[in-house]
Amino acid sequence: MIRTLLERKQYGRRYRVLHASTVWDLLSPLECIEQGGRFVAFFVAPDWPNERQTWIQVATSLLKQGLCYCCVWANGNAEGLHDLIDRIIIDGRFYEDDDRSVIMTTWHDRDGLAEAAFFFVHCAEPAAAYESLCHDWIAIGVGDSKLAIDTMKAVKAQLD
Repeated sequence: MIRTLLERKQYGRRYRVLHASTVWDLLSPLECIEQGGRFVAFFVAPDWPNERQTWIQVATSLLKQGLCYCCVWANGNAEGLHDLIDRIIIDGRFYEDDDRSVIMTTWHDRDGLAEAAFFFVHCAEPAAAYESLCHDWIAIGVGDSKLAIDTMKAVKAQLD
């Protein structure tokens, strides 16, 4: 089940913080994404290595839905999920051969959750080819509901 914890329009963007009880919940299309649009995602997923195969399916699905920038925070495990998403982008050819349409990924193992949320809100910018299509910035806490609430608080603090 996916619950919306925060929804706010600011800086010409729609910010949402979602809580997905399990990574399996992310296999269904995200209803909050504008049809035909692009979006920036911030995954808070500390237990991702336990669900590697499911994350492959989730990342592929989200790329097909328009993911154009992905930030990952996983309490010390973010680099691996970031690398997995990069591999899917390359293997699935979810890119054009120019700098204007690159799908960016960043990982934030050395940052606390608050610093990663700052980056998501203030620094994650889609490539030039996606700027006019990208209106949704979606943070998703996966698993632990307390961590999802902490994610909501961290993102909200950046918007206040």
